[in-house]
Amino acid sequence: MTERILLVDDQRDLLDHLAKVLRERRYEVLAAGSGEEAVDVARREKERLDAIVLDLDLAPGKLEGAAAVQLLRQAAPEVPIVALSGKGTTLDAVKVLKLGVVDLVEKGLYVEEALPVSLQRVRAVARVLQENRQLRRDLQMLQARVELQRAGERERNRIVGDSPAIRKVLEDVRVAAPGSRPVLLRGERGTGKELVAATLHERSDRPDGPFVAVNCAALPGSLLERELFGYETGAFPGADLRRLGKIEQAHGGTLYLGDVGYLTGELQERLMRALDAGEVMRLGGGERVKVDLRLVAGSVADLEARIESGAFRRDLFDLLAQRVIRVPPLRDRAEDIARLADHFAEGMRQKVGWTEPRGFAPEVLERFRLHPWPGNVRELRAVVDRMVIGCPERTLRLRDLPVELLGPGAGTLPQQLEALERALVERALDRWTGNRERAAESLGLTLAELDAKRA
Repeated sequence: MTERILLVDDQRDLLDHLAKVLRERRYEVLAAGSGEEAVDVARREKERLDAIVLDLDLAPGKLEGAAAVQLLRQAAPEVPIVALSGKGTTLDAVKVLKLGVVDLVEKGLYVEEALPVSLQRVRAVARVLQENRQLRRDLQMLQARVELQRAGERERNRIVGDSPAIRKVLEDVRVAAPGSRPVLLRGERGTGKELVAATLHERSDRPDGPFVAVNCAALPGSLLERELFGYETGAFPGADLRRLGKIEQAHGGTLYLGDVGYLTGELQERLMRALDAGEVMRLGGGERVKVDLRLVAGSVADLEARIESGAFRRDLFDLLAQRVIRVPPLRDRAEDIARLADHFAEGMRQKVGWTEPRGFAPEVLERFRLHPWPGNVRELRAVVDRMVIGCPERTLRLRDLPVELLGPGAGTLPQQLEALERALVERALDRWTGNRERAAESLGLTLAELDAKRA
């Protein structure tokens, strides 16, 4: 495609000569005999100009030099400018370079050879500038999408409810959020302790830092140690690359340790040392890395009983229990069930991409209210997700309920067996505090079979 050049010079002979040179090189040339005329052309043609060639030595009394460059930059900010300078215009040349001129060409015997070479350089610069502008636009669009996703994630994962029990949790979060003191969250499995920890982080003094969560009951001691503290290359067989631990990853933010009561004695000691010193050492390494984080811990276990049996350190408990927030079971906040169900249904609808909202028939909400919910909010969310995915209609009715919520003897024999298997899996997970490997082993299942029976 032919490139369009705006050529600006008040010497008619030189203007015609350079225009001829450029046209012979297959440029399309627009000529202007003054700075004022050039600004008008640039403003009118800016979308179709590839470069501007401006003589800095325009006639005295008219727009010239730096002033012309400034006005041309305003008229066509995306178009690169090449300046023609004669002897004696060095100071003006330096000034216009600072204003954004891309290249300088000295007017002399070889100007007709130097100018096309300069325009080739300008073409390369313009290509880079165009790519940079496109990258900035792409980055802005990506940042906007990420922010929308984060806003949607915050909305889906916010604490929902208006019961006295949940209002007490929110008030405790408000009081505990500022500062860096550790917080201990206590409650049954599935009550939403990690969500409360994330809310503490969002309302803390470090909301822009990372929020890193670890389930201490889900990994055996050696793997959990690697997960928490990281390791250097060669620290153990198979450690081919350095890996930062979760403690290090949480620097500047919040570290949530779920089921903290299941840390081994050795890990409790290492954690205490890391928190006291404000530094961590990776496995297989000798360097101590400074860390600044806020620790939030969650516990299903009776930590006092574990202290009495020697399974949990008293000093670690005292450190964690500086502030304690109790997260209530769903049965203690039954008035929130309908709102939670609607919230989860809307989140799943958006995830699936359906346009119409999903609602619950009154008899379904009544059955929800009467169900004991041993798995608490997590169980309710799983039930709602299954109902929304399995029902194409806008209103979810009793027939759409999982069989375990329909009452004894409800459903076909395969449905009842499926419900019984799911209940046994949930009971095993309860017993082993969410540790899928141990739960699967106790039931004689593989991990894949366990996950399939929960789906």
